[in-house]
Amino acid sequence: MTDSTTTYSTDPAIAAVEANRAAIKARAVFEQTCLTWLTTAPTTIEGVKATLEHASVPIDPPETMTVLIDASEDDNLRDATYAFPGMIAKALGHILEGTAPSPGAPATTPEP
Repeated sequence: MTDSTTTYSTDPAIAAVEANRAAIKARAVFEQTCLTWLTTAPTTIEGVKATLEHASVPIDPPETMTVLIDASEDDNLRDATYAFPGMIAKALGHILEGTAPSPGAPATTPEP
């Protein structure tokens, strides 16, 4: 019995299937990392700065679509992107009041 990838290794459809599988897997990783980023409250001013700078990075320069706008168009990330500005404002309030968790403490998202 011959392995189908060996038998059809010159078939461009196999390469297309493999590329699509990789893209699907990469998209899942993208979604998970975006969700983590969108829901992790900064605990320092540097964290707020880095988070806001990342939100405004263009996805494909010179286009103007940013990381945050791209995430907001994903059904799995929409709620987190809508809550993002409030989460940042609340985190900044905690930092300024001195009630933010210590850097290095387990990340938690502030309650609304």
